[in-house]
Amino acid sequence: MTVQKEADAEDAEPGPRSAYGRTKLAGERAVLAWLPDRAWVVRTAWLYGLHGPNFVRTMLALEASKPEVSVVDDQRGHPTFTADL
Repeated sequence: MTVQKEADAEDAEPGPRSAYGRTKLAGERAVLAWLPDRAWVVRTAWLYGLHGPNFVRTMLALEASKPEVSVVDDQRGHPTFTADL
């Protein structure tokens, strides 16, 4: 029986789908090769916290100012609290 890992699992093999993603991965690998005992790769997105703009604040502001809010529904993400990062 083969167990398929979720695409965003921490130990999943990277599979960038764009030139941007491929160059980011190449940079990560270069840093890890150059400083194998001291480098860390932290991939994060959808930051939110006490300071600065974030998705939650944007949605609350839009909800308060518009009768209807339209957003994309083809993305998945994992919001990251800046204090945790």
